Amino acid sequence: MRVLHVIPSLDSTQGGIRSALVSALGAMAAAGIQAECAVVGQPQPPLPDMAIHVFAPTAPRLTRASRELRRWLASHAGDYTAVIAHTLWLSPTRYAIDAAVAAGVPAWLVPHGMLDPDAVAHHRWRKRLRWVQGEARRVRAARLLFSTQADAARSSATARRSTLPSGVVPNPVEPAWYQAADPRPARRVLCLNRWHPRKGVLELVQALLALHGQGVDFTAEFAGAVSDDAYARQVRQLAAPLIQAGVLRVHGILSPAQLRELAAPGGILVHPATGFENFGMVIAEAAAAGLAVLASPRALLTPEMAQAGAVEACEPTASALAQGLRELLSDAPRQVALGRAGKVYAQQHFTLPQVGRQWLEVLGTHAAAGAKL
Repeated sequence: MRVLHVIPSLDSTQGGIRSALVSALGAMAAAGIQAECAVVGQPQPPLPDMAIHVFAPTAPRLTRASRELRRWLASHAGDYTAVIAHTLWLSPTRYAIDAAVAAGVPAWLVPHGMLDPDAVAHHRWRKRLRWVQGEARRVRAARLLFSTQADAARSSATARRSTLPSGVVPNPVEPAWYQAADPRPARRVLCLNRWHPRKGVLELVQALLALHGQGVDFTAEFAGAVSDDAYARQVRQLAAPLIQAGVLRVHGILSPAQLRELAAPGGILVHPATGFENFGMVIAEAAAAGLAVLASPRALLTPEMAQAGAVEACEPTASALAQGLRELLSDAPRQVALGRAGKVYAQQHFTLPQVGRQWLEVLGTHAAAGAKL
């Protein structure tokens, strides 16, 4: 089985989308699926182990257009068992679905949460225009693939997918995350999120300031790309007392290996997402590493793992985050228990062989010709 993933960008600022695709390719390889990727623009940092076709961007840049990619897909979509388009609203998704349908190859769409009502409400009128100009019929021509059952349920109204083939396959976690030592309790707080209003970094800083003012002993480390300059300035201004006191260190963008090194001493991973997320890749990775995880239920992986006792769910408000952290920082046995439960859950659900078998089953079930536009 040979499949092609088409994605508008694999730049490091893509965060969880990039991590999810890279790990999905590893899962497919573990299942014997030959997977390649087509992308607009060279990934930064490069991905040398990926079978990747890179195409130059053209106008309009806002939609990641590429005439070269469009022509290549029209000629080569038929070479694959399936074409899998990632994300929505951008030109490469349209090229991929159009080319797959024309070639009679199953077209899959992985929306990465972009069909969620919360995401659709952001730039609503721009997306509504794109929807009526062709996005709707392409979504309905593709088989939809979600990372959680909650993502599928929340996306159903937007996609109007009640009669469309679809599947659920979780994002896998790279093996290196599982190699961490047994859970290590520590008075240490990690946040590995992009600096964007939907990620809740500001609310976490407010919580840490409250704890620091109350004399709670902890250190904190943040790492992640800046996705909104004005928001980042606001966060840094608010966090200045913590940084000056040596309580908070900010690292910026780190490689996966550097992130694992940052997580190695243990402690609590906080994921304070204020906007809905289809999965929450950092939650799965931190759980695999044995960290205690305090996560917003707006990351749709959180309710599943919280039900299994593998993460602590916490509303992404400053007061709730402060309370949740205060309790975990003072309870080392609880940190260890959460870390162990999270690691077991990740080993049961997110390893490359397990997810690869799910990909094989989903793709094999729908190996017939694609829908018509």
